[in-house]
Amino acid sequence: MNIIVRSARNAYFVRPDTTWERDAEDFYPPEDISSISFTPTLFAHICKPGRSILEKFAPRYFDGIGFGLLLYPQDMLDGRDDSIARASCLDHTSFLTLPVDMPANESRFAATKNGILVCEGLCKVPDTAASIASAISEASEYIYLRHGDLLAIELAAPSPLVSRAEREAEIGLIFEGRTNYGFKIIF
Repeated sequence: MNIIVRSARNAYFVRPDTTWERDAEDFYPPEDISSISFTPTLFAHICKPGRSILEKFAPRYFDGIGFGLLLYPQDMLDGRDDSIARASCLDHTSFLTLPVDMPANESRFAATKNGILVCEGLCKVPDTAASIASAISEASEYIYLRHGDLLAIELAAPSPLVSRAEREAEIGLIFEGRTNYGFKIIF
């Protein structure tokens, strides 16, 4: 299982499955990391393997959506060509809610830091499904999609979340009106 990511700049890369924090355990950044950035992410669960999938057939290849945050160690995003790849491989930095069936109309999502809203949005089903279908089609030109993979779409460029000076922050993820996930980042 991999996490295929379409970045906010429409570039594709793959995060290994070791980055997915399934149990909502607290995250302890390595000593040489001074700050963590985040990007809100919509993702789809791939239910059927395939390659070179046409966009009109892409809805057959996913069966659930979810919301989450991808964390990036800001110190590793130094502008070098390989910086996003290095930053994406840090274990336990993909905090994704469990996928749910496609909702009928729309889904609301939000993320909080110490109880204060840091991002929120609305996923309207036709737009969300079209965006996911487009990403599946584009990614499958280069990457063989396997059953169980997750296709994540960054909804914004990474922005600061917490720094070593703050020592810790409590993060909450809300999807479809209920808190699905909570964890701490502890320096």
